[in-house]
Amino acid sequence: MIPFVLAFAVVQAAAWFWGTYETALGQRMVESETWRGFFLPVVLIPVASAWIGAEIAILLRPFDKRKRTPLVHMLRWGLCGLLAGGVTIAVEGVALTINAERVSDSWIMALAPFAVAFGAVAVFPRASITSGCPACGYDWKGLGRCPECGTAKA
Repeated sequence: MIPFVLAFAVVQAAAWFWGTYETALGQRMVESETWRGFFLPVVLIPVASAWIGAEIAILLRPFDKRKRTPLVHMLRWGLCGLLAGGVTIAVEGVALTINAERVSDSWIMALAPFAVAFGAVAVFPRASITSGCPACGYDWKGLGRCPECGTAKA
């Protein structure tokens, strides 16, 4: 889950940097609060919201019988996080454009990442109980508890 959240955060931070910080520098805004004030609603709130949505969606994921190495597991989650972050930027942009001040921008910046991350992670398959730990994918055949993360077999 950490590679997903980190990749998602990179996309949000890049959007904040080039969308807010560079714009502020281009307009010669000397007030540091102008661009720093956007860090919370543009980066921190969406990342926290996406993390919560992803953690909830983990409970709903279907099982996958294929085994994967930890590197492949991390790369897949990272790519999923990058894609979810990009889709979130697009969804937030459209929602903020059509909003017309009916709903607070903070709600849009919190709900869009939650929904996108929830959807992305809910369809992302997890390891099968017979092939590996559902939390980390470690092969735990013949063991009652995962030696990698400590998850007990159900």
